[in-house]
Amino acid sequence: MNEDGRFIPPGPARTAAFSHAGGFGKSRLFTVGCGLLSGATVAYFLKSQIRVGLENCFRSGMDNTLLHRLPTEVFGEFLQSAGVVLSPLAASTAVGLMCGALLPALAARRGKGVTVVPLPKMPRAAVSIGALRVFGAVVFGLAFLLSVRGIQFETGSLSGWIDAFGALTWRFVALLGGMLMFVGAAEVLLLRYLSYRALFLTQSEFRRELRNQEGARAMSQAGRAEVRRGGAQ
Repeated sequence: MNEDGRFIPPGPARTAAFSHAGGFGKSRLFTVGCGLLSGATVAYFLKSQIRVGLENCFRSGMDNTLLHRLPTEVFGEFLQSAGVVLSPLAASTAVGLMCGALLPALAARRGKGVTVVPLPKMPRAAVSIGALRVFGAVVFGLAFLLSVRGIQFETGSLSGWIDAFGALTWRFVALLGGMLMFVGAAEVLLLRYLSYRALFLTQSEFRRELRNQEGARAMSQAGRAEVRRGGAQ
């Protein structure tokens, strides 16, 4: 039992009202993780096309340099060509970011309801969230070090350098995105639990909620009966 007498769990209506008021767990880490993992997934399936495209960009840049063109022109053309090659990654990352930001909010606000008892403020858990982030950073560092042990840089060809650098970058982004999603999801669950505990009611508050729900049901039944009578006439 809580010290302030709040030991009665909230009903679905009170929980939904709190969510619609903005009191639902959310994490920026989860959003960023969705974006990074989405981009890494697309990069995995398009790795052959991206490798060929980047190789052509580098070769074209070197050819333009040998033709004694202005460095600013060469660099500008390289950035433009590389941007076209990497545009699917940018688009998929943007879609992942949008989904990561919207999905938790839509999931939390799927219910409807009202409450007559004042809603609390969104609880904070700075220490617990900080510990989760430190744990995630340590796990990510160890996982990344283990994942790059098998990468070998071939100095004899441009395609070898591109393959090795691409593998290194992909593993870094994929692991970082996955870890951010995992830590962000843990943060969301923690905040949702704390929010649920903050919505507990005292006995008097529970009776107020119960009377409000009974009154709402009575009004709803009366409205449906009026509609049926009007239809019958």
